[in-house]
Amino acid sequence: MPSRILAMAFLPFCFLNRFSVRMYKQQSFFIVFLLVSFIYSFLLHLLNQTSVNLNNTIYFLINLLLLIEGVYFSSLIDKPYLTIWRAWLIFISLTIPIALIEIFLDIHLSVSYLSSDQVVGLIGLKKQFASVTFGNYNLYNFILVASMPIIASIFLSEEKISNLMRIYILAILSLMLFVIIVNASRGAIASYALSAFIFLWYFIKRNSFKPLFFLKLSVVILPVLGGIIYYILNADFITYLMYRLSSAGFEDNVREGLFENGLNMLFDSYLLGVGPGNFEVRLAQLGKSARILPPHNMFIELLSEYGIFIFIIFITFLLKIYTRTFKSSGEIKFILLASILTLPINFLINSNYIYVVYMWIYFGTLFSISRANLSS
Repeated sequence: MPSRILAMAFLPFCFLNRFSVRMYKQQSFFIVFLLVSFIYSFLLHLLNQTSVNLNNTIYFLINLLLLIEGVYFSSLIDKPYLTIWRAWLIFISLTIPIALIEIFLDIHLSVSYLSSDQVVGLIGLKKQFASVTFGNYNLYNFILVASMPIIASIFLSEEKISNLMRIYILAILSLMLFVIIVNASRGAIASYALSAFIFLWYFIKRNSFKPLFFLKLSVVILPVLGGIIYYILNADFITYLMYRLSSAGFEDNVREGLFENGLNMLFDSYLLGVGPGNFEVRLAQLGKSARILPPHNMFIELLSEYGIFIFIIFITFLLKIYTRTFKSSGEIKFILLASILTLPINFLINSNYIYVVYMWIYFGTLFSISRANLSS
């Protein structure tokens, strides 16, 4: 993956600037977290060697390297929040046209896990979905819901943006929700709805409501929104979504079984973990599931594969980010609050979080934003 190649290429630049020494002193825990993870990952690899073990070990370590590089380079920016916001807006904006082509034309890239004319299970409906370049549409769902608070936060900031830009941002947010509904992800829909509720609460609390602007905006948005709602109500994917909700609600017995198996692996390994990427391998060896799936939960993935020690360090790292929520204000407080409240849901949407680059870029974003707020 190009991002991992760039992580290796940019590594020397982290040591060329004298500011890096000061940053490393200020973030000593952060560096310890990375070093311990490096050492422990290789020890687990030596204890639990499999064909996929080495690849996952390398992926995990490079992802951590990308995390610290992102934090380092963001610390050199004068306005890290604004730069990060622009980056996420551009990133999502580039994916939306591809997603719409996938949904309406059923044309998908070769990296997609599903193919065109895919039929959905027992109900026999054609699956409409958008995975863009991420292969799994659930990964794209996660990226969309994780970026939603970041993109929407500009409406709570002191930055001056034009009315045209406001309309564009609202259009992007609306299309993000549309893609999530088409992908029929119950967790992603719940996460987006929760973030939207938190945003509205902050928006009203700041007394930013301008009736005249929203009256003008509604003239433009309502016809488009009406067309989208009409399309949704008359499309097959809404039948699929309603089928999933009516048959299982927000429950998932398969994933619950995987959670239980993951915890059993943790205790069977004496809390040390079964090794990077070994969840599915160990599950197959135990014969506990006819359908081999990743656990679809980052907490279970970390516990079962890396053990209690890395899990505790990771939780401490999250606390380093989210305890700053109470010291933050404005748009940054909204991002951190929405992130921590949706985190349990977001960690259920996809699988193999540990080895996904975008997961650690997201954590780097939150860490950098929380630091920028304090430094400012």
